[in-house]
Amino acid sequence: MSPWILPWYPREQFEKLATTAGLAVTAVTDADGKPARGDDTGVVHFRLQSG
Repeated sequence: MSPWILPWYPREQFEKLATTAGLAVTAVTDADGKPARGDDTGVVHFRLQSG
């Protein structure tokens, strides 16, 4: 079995990829579910919505 390889994208780049795919970022939260700051470097969760 091969290990999973998950790419890591900086927040700005991920938001651009999502937009290019026709998705809108509606929220970005931290690991505790609170709104993430723009400079957070830890785990963040994106809420995406299709257009």
